[in-house]
Amino acid sequence: MNKLVLTIAGIALIGLSHLGFSQAISVTRNMPSSVAPGGEFTVEFTVDKGTTAGFAKLQDEMPDGFTATSIESKSATFSFDKSKVKFIWMSLPADAKFTVSYKVKVDAAASGSKTISGTFSYIDGNDTKKISVAASTIDVSGSSSATSSPAPSSDISTTAAKTEAPAPEKKEPEKVAAPVVTKSPEPVPAPPAPEPKKVAPPAPKPVVKTSPSTPKAVTGIVFRVQIGAGQNSGAEGFLKSKYNIADEVFSEQIDGLYKYTAGSFSNLTEAKVYRDKIRSAGDDGAFIVSYQNGTRIPLQDALKSTGQ
Repeated sequence: MNKLVLTIAGIALIGLSHLGFSQAISVTRNMPSSVAPGGEFTVEFTVDKGTTAGFAKLQDEMPDGFTATSIESKSATFSFDKSKVKFIWMSLPADAKFTVSYKVKVDAAASGSKTISGTFSYIDGNDTKKISVAASTIDVSGSSSATSSPAPSSDISTTAAKTEAPAPEKKEPEKVAAPVVTKSPEPVPAPPAPEPKKVAPPAPKPVVKTSPSTPKAVTGIVFRVQIGAGQNSGAEGFLKSKYNIADEVFSEQIDGLYKYTAGSFSNLTEAKVYRDKIRSAGDDGAFIVSYQNGTRIPLQDALKSTGQ
């Protein structure tokens, strides 16, 4: 009987310990409730990420007539394109709680009630998770046109009384001394301005173009390890050197970002060993991704298809 009680108590303690360590991620948006057409306002996010680390993306959907610029990004890559505001972290800040912000410029022709909605995506183990950020509404009201002052009235008339002017008295003309005329000095011509020196324009710098090195399509399902993502291509050599990766690093453009991967495994266990090796080299955000016949698919679908 005592042994049964101790076993049940142990299971309860294990459950409580799991509840104690799990932390819910929360993201709140703070912004004003109204703005004038042609005006500006600030949007601030408070992110409580707890112990979550690695890759993350905070995204807002903007209404038409709104444009955004970064104020505080906390080392994230900021972008505004096609009405989308994005903060992208290769590795989240170390602080459990931090704030980021951006400034919004409102078009002078905008009016009415506008809504801003967003999401926060992050990596949990081998899974990508997404939470919704509560939508915020702002009222665009008021007038940005100036009114002109009324012109002064021109209807006022004046009358002058007619009076007889006295006859002018006759006076002897005064003698005026003849003016003394002096010659003005002749102007001294200014020296000619020196001719400007001809400076040869600087030689144009050569433009180096890079293209993504897409991994070769492999028949069936394979697992790879993603080691980074960004808006620019050409980082394969940098990542390979930084994390001491012996295999070739590939990049491919997905959802507007260049995503970099390495390794190719048919077995999830081997992919996990490879991922942990890259993490130990300094890339805490490395995670496993899956492909079917060269096309990226959700990891859950790949595991279900292979029975792993």
